Amino acid sequence: MRTLVIFSLLVLSFSVSAQNAERNMLLTNNSVESLSEIFLEPDAWIPYPKDADEWKVIVPDAIYRRQIESAEAIMAKEYPVIKATVFLDYVRNGNRNKYQNINFERRQDLSSLVIAEMLEGKNRFVDDILNLVWAICEESYWGVPAHLNLQDAGHGLPDVEEPSVDLFASETVALLAWTDFMIGDKLDLINPLIRKRIYYEANTRIFNPYLSTTKYKYMGYNKDIRRPNNWNPWINSNVMLSVLLLEKDKEKRAEVMYKSFEVLDNYLNPHPADGGCDEGPSYWGRAGASVFDCLDVLNLATAGKINLFSEPLIKNMGTYIYKAYIGKGYFLNFADAGMKVTHSPVLIYRYGKAIQSQTMMEMAAFFAELRSLKDIEFNGNLGRAIPGLYYLSEVLNQPSKEPLIRDFWLPDIQVMGARDMENSDKGFFMAVKGGHTKKVITTTTLVIL
Repeated sequence: MRTLVIFSLLVLSFSVSAQNAERNMLLTNNSVESLSEIFLEPDAWIPYPKDADEWKVIVPDAIYRRQIESAEAIMAKEYPVIKATVFLDYVRNGNRNKYQNINFERRQDLSSLVIAEMLEGKNRFVDDILNLVWAICEESYWGVPAHLNLQDAGHGLPDVEEPSVDLFASETVALLAWTDFMIGDKLDLINPLIRKRIYYEANTRIFNPYLSTTKYKYMGYNKDIRRPNNWNPWINSNVMLSVLLLEKDKEKRAEVMYKSFEVLDNYLNPHPADGGCDEGPSYWGRAGASVFDCLDVLNLATAGKINLFSEPLIKNMGTYIYKAYIGKGYFLNFADAGMKVTHSPVLIYRYGKAIQSQTMMEMAAFFAELRSLKDIEFNGNLGRAIPGLYYLSEVLNQPSKEPLIRDFWLPDIQVMGARDMENSDKGFFMAVKGGHTKKVITTTTLVIL
């Protein structure tokens, strides 16, 4: 029988170790001039095959069949027009879902179709891909109504003369960039203007606006406000990937990448040295793991010349995910986080492999077993889905182990955890989160029996 006891304690001291405001891991030793020569062309650094016969060997049969069947179910599908009145729902009645459902459905389906064509290679899905690519390029705004505060005009309808780079605009450009890279040759056989249109929209909506402003809070240029949240690495991972795939001009590519180095350093400089995610473990997938996405692309695209995976902060940001693990699929739910987290096992594995964390790799294999193949999704963000398919068999062949560590202490975000016995979920587990108001310093203690 398990009993849950929660109580609060007054404590006499509250210490937070100073953050290194001048890490500048990316800007140090890099300049626009040096970056113009350091990046490889995509065909030289992307390790994922374009040949369908290679994918047939790599991807487990059950996953292969499911991806093809998912795409077959949406062939010749009709999509609703995005009405201005649907966009206005957010300011009229607070409903953001009607617009987002249409927007996200298009992108989810495009991802599924690209994966299916990539795996099968029979050109069955190309026309449907073309139709969705064209429809997305025709949209007035790639973000969502709730994020129009990024534009000077504010909420309402989007100002097409001021493209803004939010989470979902960046996700969109990355999706189109992967589509261009993986099946662009097939699009060229239909009409070369398709890929030209993809680049035009990416440059107009993302690259130029990203270069031309420092006003977005997530960029972190205003040091007088709180440090940037997970929008920073999430957006940056998509911008980096997209410009490296789509931009042919070396100088322009270097300018965008240098700006992304500035922005990501603004996130990493004040980040807690213990690597803790103060938004909670569920946000790790778009905080620490998005930093991994950025650094993985940099490592690959520079043939290892920019490799930060040995940095203590980067290692700590990865290992946080198993430190925050309780057992039986449950995580600490301090901050804005649920107790059940469903991060991609392959993502955890790839991060663990990069920082040489055996515990993370074993955790990934354990989570793959816990969720089973039928529950692991490979559509949506192609920057994770494609590596997910590529490395899945490696994860499944990795020895698995539930990460039940004895104890941990994260001094910067003031979180600790301990259990009676290492490698066992029997007995007590306790976690403490330090916190404070202006007058009182408290801790919250959770004990599970």
